Amino acid sequence: MKKCYGYCIRMLSSRRQGRVSKGAQEYISALRRLGPILLRNEMKKSFVDGNEVCIIYDFLTDTAVGAVPSVECVTVEAGRLRQVWLLFHSQPWPAVLEEVARRTKPIS
Repeated sequence: MKKCYGYCIRMLSSRRQGRVSKGAQEYISALRRLGPILLRNEMKKSFVDGNEVCIIYDFLTDTAVGAVPSVECVTVEAGRLRQVWLLFHSQPWPAVLEEVARRTKPIS
């Protein structure tokens, strides 16, 4: 994830259904929390318009949910992520988050 930080502008802004993050560190922390369930992202299509990119992909998990259809719109500035807007199929998401919590629960 340290390498990922280099691709982000420090004051990166990200939005995803109902939540706004400010700063690259907060964005990367959110990515890191998904690590225990993410297998990969399967790219379906991308569109580029100047410094904006729209990516359609399946967020493929190793949970019972499987793939979560997602769209991510990214603004690039000076070769780094400036803004990220994420939209995903929210119906299966609670089950994904439950599994993340189960896998990352501290052992007592």
